[in-house]
Amino acid sequence: KALLVGLNYDDLTFPENEVNEISEILQEYDFKVTTLLGQKATKTNVKKQLKRKSYDVFHFTGHGNVEKNTGLVSLYDGSLSTSEIDELNVGAPNFVFVNACLTSVESTHKKSIFPSYTWAKAFLEYGSNIFIGTLWSIEDKTSSDFAKEYYRRILDDNSIGEAMKKARTKFKNANDGYYTSLAYVLYGNPSITLSEVLPKERVN
Repeated sequence: KALLVGLNYDDLTFPENEVNEISEILQEYDFKVTTLLGQKATKTNVKKQLKRKSYDVFHFTGHGNVEKNTGLVSLYDGSLSTSEIDELNVGAPNFVFVNACLTSVESTHKKSIFPSYTWAKAFLEYGSNIFIGTLWSIEDKTSSDFAKEYYRRILDDNSIGEAMKKARTKFKNANDGYYTSLAYVLYGNPSITLSEVLPKERVN
């Protein structure tokens, strides 16, 4: 099962299309997909879905930011923070991809009194096995295309790390001043496949 979340903004119009296309890719491999788009992409709905059901895959696409060393993503009713993920006790997805800017930044202010609390840390402590995020700001179209390519690769049974390598290779020469393909970082065992990440009784 997969939970995909995205909403368009005035300055960012691709997320909902990205969610729909990734949904189609996953459904080709018999995943049951739940999408939260636009006005349904709220903090309440995201947290409710994560707590209610055991999702194998969680994907978010949209705006990301860091404030006082706490990760944030923008949802319809405001920003969801890493500390709010920390409050969830059940339902950790096995594979998490937060496709937004700065989702793996360890620190924004060297002298900050606040400890770094990235999305990677939040989800891995929550119980997820694999997390993919970004180390800097990313370009809109390239990031969306990269995500779709990455899912195709891992669903073709490439290892988690090999899929990342192949997707980077495809987009390394993209006309992209942000070097988006290099921004992605993988937390977890890169040598296993997605089917090995998922619980045996729920392998799709």
